[in-house]
Amino acid sequence: MKIETRAKGILLEPLLRSRVERRVEYALGSLAAVVRRVEVLLADDNGPRGGNDQRCRIRIHLDGLPPVLVTDVQADMGVAIDRAAGRAGRTLARLLGRRHDHALDRRLHANADGLAGEV
Repeated sequence: MKIETRAKGILLEPLLRSRVERRVEYALGSLAAVVRRVEVLLADDNGPRGGNDQRCRIRIHLDGLPPVLVTDVQADMGVAIDRAAGRAGRTLARLLGRRHDHALDRRLHANADGLAGEV
């Protein structure tokens, strides 16, 4: 799973990028096998004026399905990242749980079997 992180109106420091990657990887967990790419946009909507304007938008690209888009806005960027990542994981799990796509199930299990041999 490839995670692309961009920032608008804020400095994307390595620590912040690392937090995004860790949180997204954790939230998507075992579902990461069906994810092609994740785009994360961090933005400060109001600039230096302050307020609840720290936005984290996560777009998850899947094979054969439309992208999943989740956005959260908070006063603190860390909280926005955590909440958006959590919602993205739950939304993806719900979407995949509704689909009875056997090819998708086979890919998940095949990837899990391949990872088991690496331990």
